[in-house]
Amino acid sequence: MASNELEMEQEKTSNRSSSVSLPSKLKTKFESIDNKYSTELTTWKEKQDSLTLTETEASQLANDELSEYYNTQTDKIETKYTNEQEDLTQSITSTQDKYDTQLDKAEDGYKEDKQDLKFDAIDKGWRVSSIYENELTEIESEYNATKSNLTSEKSAKLESLLFEQSLLEAEKESALEAFDIAYAQKISDKIAKIQAEFEKLNSSELSTVEDSINEIMRDVGREKTAEVLTYLKSYTKEDALKFIDENSELESELGTEWWTALVSWINKK
Repeated sequence: MASNELEMEQEKTSNRSSSVSLPSKLKTKFESIDNKYSTELTTWKEKQDSLTLTETEASQLANDELSEYYNTQTDKIETKYTNEQEDLTQSITSTQDKYDTQLDKAEDGYKEDKQDLKFDAIDKGWRVSSIYENELTEIESEYNATKSNLTSEKSAKLESLLFEQSLLEAEKESALEAFDIAYAQKISDKIAKIQAEFEKLNSSELSTVEDSINEIMRDVGREKTAEVLTYLKSYTKEDALKFIDENSELESELGTEWWTALVSWINKK
């Protein structure tokens, strides 16, 4: 058997047993074809990139365009709730001052009543009598009741205002979250609009570029298919079908159009 026939037979055997990657001869041929079209293909793809917007680029444009709207709307929400919080804070301060003043007044009245009782008892000579003790107990009881009522009212009022304050903070967070959700949809719509407008503006030129790229890829596929057919020339139909089945990467190398043609040609052997 001639050396080149022996080499081919050994390569067939190797493909049957391992079939992990393409034979080196085909790889070399494919690399040569890729290099042949590389510069032209790169030029057209760069042109294609210049005529299309990536998601990131469109997103940046959308955010830039809507940034003032976003800041204005969030500032409105923040200002609305900040003003309401300030009003509540003022109400809390006023409530504390009001009840502290009433408590101080009650305490001053209690001290004054005790002092008056003391002088009255001295004048009447019954400071150590049960009359004095009863009067003093009544004054203290009235003061304690007033103090207790005022303290309870103050606590209830402050608790209510503080609860309202916490509700207001929750409402603000909820309003900001709702706006963020609506804004995300607005951004999404804006991105789609920008991409559509950009595509419309460049559609004619982009179509020409894409046609050129597709034509190059067809030429690449055609030349690679021709190399595969040459390589499989001495194979039987069964061995050729097995070869392309085992080397599945061929489909991506040739492209669907030429891969389909290759399979069809082999089946006609």
